[in-house]
Amino acid sequence: MLSRRDLVHRRLTDGFQCFGEKIGGRYRTPFTEIGLRSDKSHVLRRIVQLTPRTSRLMSGRTKDIMTKGDSKLLSLDNPWIVLNSEVRGVFRIDLDITFPSWDALRYEIEQLKLPCLPHIVVGFELPDGCIERPHVIYLLPYQSSVWFGPNDPRCRRDIMSLWRGVHAGITKEFLPLGADPGAMSNAMRIKNPLSPFWSYRTWNELIFPDLSEWAGWVDTTTSRTTMICESAAAMSGMERKASNILFTTLQDSKCQGPDRSADRPTRSDQSGARWNRLPWSDRRPFQPDRRRLPARRPAPQPSRRVLR
Repeated sequence: MLSRRDLVHRRLTDGFQCFGEKIGGRYRTPFTEIGLRSDKSHVLRRIVQLTPRTSRLMSGRTKDIMTKGDSKLLSLDNPWIVLNSEVRGVFRIDLDITFPSWDALRYEIEQLKLPCLPHIVVGFELPDGCIERPHVIYLLPYQSSVWFGPNDPRCRRDIMSLWRGVHAGITKEFLPLGADPGAMSNAMRIKNPLSPFWSYRTWNELIFPDLSEWAGWVDTTTSRTTMICESAAAMSGMERKASNILFTTLQDSKCQGPDRSADRPTRSDQSGARWNRLPWSDRRPFQPDRRRLPARRPAPQPSRRVLR
């Protein structure tokens, strides 16, 4: 049996070797990837920086089962990792639809009213080039991570609340692209761009808005409950109560609003296919009801000029 030292040495010399296994519901054929992805970009090295120490680093072959390892280098090959929840320097948006290509995904993100492109996008690339359920990752600037310690009196609760508000605001902007508001409950668990099991793109290595700049671009007062209700209805293509009876039964008093049936995306047939299975050309992106939201707070003029 090989020791940890032998495994690390083999990883560095022979690369990562997959002998065929199922990851994320997809069977991965055997392959080998030489080298470490963190050597290719400084934004990928930030992922290493934002992980906790080896003794607290959780990672796994599935997103539901996470374990601790005895080597950070080997743990960072796993497809799912949990970043440091006590020092948060990342916003992760989970998109629950499949895009026809990387170019199509980038084009859709460019249409959003955001200060910059995401720093990292990671997902599974199908044989036909489609990108399945990617994670969009935005990084805060160096030395600007937020200390999260709800039970520590030294932590500033207003800054923690601002981080949560910005994360919710970015998620709301991505609702037309299938963002999952429920994923905000486990904000630090990401598809690991350092893992050879995923494909990734680094579309932004220069612009890193801080919290105050983000607050000028997104709605930091948005409600996660409302986003979940409206996202479930939009993604199902059915009436809200029919698409998620249990959830709306429990939350109906919070989710009442005007009838939006005319604004919901239509299905291509009567087979009950979900919106994310429609052909790309047939999809009608969901538009949240902005009449119920406060007016967008304009960003400070100096910040906008810098970000452009």
